[in-house]
Amino acid sequence: MRWFLAFLLLSAILAAWNIEAADPAAPLSAQETRSAQKLYNTKCAKCHKFYNPDQYSAEDWKMWMEKMGKKSKLKPPQYELLSRYLETFRHTPSR
Repeated sequence: MRWFLAFLLLSAILAAWNIEAADPAAPLSAQETRSAQKLYNTKCAKCHKFYNPDQYSAEDWKMWMEKMGKKSKLKPPQYELLSRYLETFRHTPSR
């Protein structure tokens, strides 16, 4: 039920921003990758080192992404792009 409510909320936010949710499994384009790297450098790396998503369970990583997304004041499209970008560093299946 929580996931469904979260999905509805995210859909409403994306609709308000007039953005279609990207397929999280879809590879990032070169432009998206450059944008995500720039976003990472301005919102994440200025405060702390790189934390490899592969070293965290999917649940723990999601918790940290949500916490740090709020702290760094990411807008929904930024959060989605950064999440997709950082997931490219996950080498093992979600635990």
